[in-house]
Amino acid sequence: MITNKTSSSVRLSNVHKRYGDVVAIDNLSLEIQAGELVTLLGPSGCGKTTMLRMIAGLEEATSGDIFIGNQNVTHQAASYRNVAMVFQSYALFPHMTVLENVCYGLSVSANMRKAEQKRVALQGLDMVGLAGYESRLPSELSGGQQQRVAVARAVVLEPEVLLFDEPLSNLDAKLRRHVRSEIRQIQRDLGLTAVYVTHDQEEAMAVSDQIIVMRAGVIAQSGSPSDIYEKPNSEFIADFIGDANVVTCQVLSSNNGHAVVELNGAQLSTQFTGSVSNEARLAVHPHDVSLSETPVENSFPGEVLQATYLGKHVEYDVRTDAGALFVVDQQTDTYFQRGTSVHVRISDGKSVLLPIQ
Repeated sequence: MITNKTSSSVRLSNVHKRYGDVVAIDNLSLEIQAGELVTLLGPSGCGKTTMLRMIAGLEEATSGDIFIGNQNVTHQAASYRNVAMVFQSYALFPHMTVLENVCYGLSVSANMRKAEQKRVALQGLDMVGLAGYESRLPSELSGGQQQRVAVARAVVLEPEVLLFDEPLSNLDAKLRRHVRSEIRQIQRDLGLTAVYVTHDQEEAMAVSDQIIVMRAGVIAQSGSPSDIYEKPNSEFIADFIGDANVVTCQVLSSNNGHAVVELNGAQLSTQFTGSVSNEARLAVHPHDVSLSETPVENSFPGEVLQATYLGKHVEYDVRTDAGALFVVDQQTDTYFQRGTSVHVRISDGKSVLLPIQ
């Protein structure tokens, strides 16, 4: 039976990785608890895949230490680390059946008879919803089914740490939502320690216990999905997570993490951490901005530059004296057309005053 008996913590201590003069990872330290799913999130070139490959043993740190459980594996080859990776490209053997692909890792790394390998592999396929597919070749499966085979192949090894390298990037949007839910359910059911790399913010929010946002080889912010989304610590985080609007405002008063600010003549309450000055930057999520034909309390004028109907919501680009705003409106029965004069209101208490950089 597949269990979570081997799940371990992961710890990186003052890790550097350089390629010549290029610094990929810069003095990075972090700890992932056993049984957690932690996502490394960031734009291309931020170092997230490099960090995943160092945990896997596919890259060696220039300096610093990497621990899996209590064991220092910094200089240990990948074949000696009890980790498994699910790749973006699936990495299935095209000439092997589904069952043979799942059995492959067991035949190489586990001291297990063939009958037991088959039993465990079939259990893994059943876990990912592919019971009855064991005789098919990868070419006879859809992309989502191939990725499930790759997940089963990794899970049956009962690794200390399960690594995901952008596993859903080759799937369409609807299938991504379905497969990510399956991955999260399997991880929770088995109590697996998992490190998940993606550049997709929504995907990271959906699957993670903790998110580590990276930028230029360092950790820009880490925390729960709600903390990262609702309490960004910089303009970069606010913009990268949730497409927040960032505008300049005047601080009228501040006390105990709450402030009253003025934005284009409107006053609103907001939250903050750190310190603030008289002039500050305010982060506002698109769905916390509303538009109306007539003035309402604490609204200010704007003009619709672009309106995009997307079925479940309408996206607006709005010009105001405070700056350009991106607005998401769930009202789709009627919506404002390009060139329409509107009044803009930001929901009270929903914005975040960003720390002074």
